[in-house]
Amino acid sequence: MECSIFVRQIRYFAHFLNFTGSYLYLTGCALEIVSIIRENHFEIERRIFMLKRFVTLMVAGSIALTSIYGCQTIGRGTGEVAEEVEQGAGEFKEGYNEGKAPD
Repeated sequence: MECSIFVRQIRYFAHFLNFTGSYLYLTGCALEIVSIIRENHFEIERRIFMLKRFVTLMVAGSIALTSIYGCQTIGRGTGEVAEEVEQGAGEFKEGYNEGKAPD
């Protein structure tokens, strides 16, 4: 079943907000690391480890989302749409030959 354009736009906007929030979080972590440099060396190592883990999860999540939406789009685009176009063209041709307007 095909999603409406409105639902698709909401999905894309949600992903945009998600990634924007992620990058803001990364910026906040970087600023916090800079401020902690003066305080404690052990805290810096812990923050850097958390930052690496977060970046890894963010990259893995974006790859997963891209592959999921790519597979859905490719699966929808190859077979089902072609069949619908052929079916619609056949119905129009039949209606035209019989002198009736297609539904």
